[in-house]
Amino acid sequence: YVRNGWQIGSGRVESACKSVVACRLKGPGMRWREPGTNALCHLRALLKSEPSTWRHYWSREKPQHSTHPKPASHLLS
Repeated sequence: YVRNGWQIGSGRVESACKSVVACRLKGPGMRWREPGTNALCHLRALLKSEPSTWRHYWSREKPQHSTHPKPASHLLS
């Protein structure tokens, strides 16, 4: 790994977890569920990546239908 110039330590990864994810998710009064956390982590990774990656993601054509299921409120009555 060293001969190829690849990183072998975890310091950069741990630092990225703090700067990319933890600072955004652990603000005062914030509460997250798994779907929101997952979506936010993907967006933060895009934002912190190369600017062209962020622009490419938002410029691609989005599907017209929602990927989120409809609320099942009718099942509660």
